[in-house]
Amino acid sequence: MSVILVATSKGKSWVIEKANGDEDWAFQASAHISNPGSRYTKNRSKALLIAHNMQHKNPSARGVWEVRLPADKNADKNTDKN
Repeated sequence: MSVILVATSKGKSWVIEKANGDEDWAFQASAHISNPGSRYTKNRSKALLIAHNMQHKNPSARGVWEVRLPADKNADKNTDKN
């Protein structure tokens, strides 16, 4: 079953059009976000509108859902301590 996901993390939002509704959504969203070529918007509302417009044009089995991913607290810290 397909689902349209809006993944939000660190003030950015990604729209994942053909996500697998039977698999872990957070894992799929993390994989999509980690791809440097993935387009995003800094406007969460715009991402949700894009997702709902996709739903109207090509309905998915489970509709539109939002996945909020926690920011990795250690990603921005320098691990070398001199």
